[in-house]
Amino acid sequence: MTTPPTTCGAQYHALVTMLFPSLDDNPLGLHALLRQCPDDQSAFGCFALGTMSGQAEKVALGACRAFMVRPAPEWLEWTIEAMELICGHYGLRMFTDLPRGEVWGCADTVVLEDVQHCASALEENGHLWHMTRARLCGIPENRVDVQYHERNGYLARCEPKG
Repeated sequence: MTTPPTTCGAQYHALVTMLFPSLDDNPLGLHALLRQCPDDQSAFGCFALGTMSGQAEKVALGACRAFMVRPAPEWLEWTIEAMELICGHYGLRMFTDLPRGEVWGCADTVVLEDVQHCASALEENGHLWHMTRARLCGIPENRVDVQYHERNGYLARCEPKG
């Protein structure tokens, strides 16, 4: 039996490895999974609403201080509208970081200010940037892997800009 990954970066890497084992038709790969997805955008929207609502509920109940979603660019406008409704329902503050395509739900004004500071004043992909974002999202410090993106081919950015 293999040892389970212990950091968020390692867990993400394990998931990516499982979903992208190769570009062939591996039955466990992402390509097979995507072929099974419904083409119904309203079904996808319902799923996304459920995911965002679950994250908002965690913040509202105090499990973490904030959560962030980064939709595909074509879903950003829809996500902003959905997050306005969800954050309003749960009494959360919302922040939209348009340059990064991120939408945040924050427990209160203090957390909102932390998120805004992180977005505007910290070096993107720097150690403090990763640690601050992880802390806001409730990830324990010993589970944060701030060099994950550097080891896995993304160099200076967490995700390639295309």
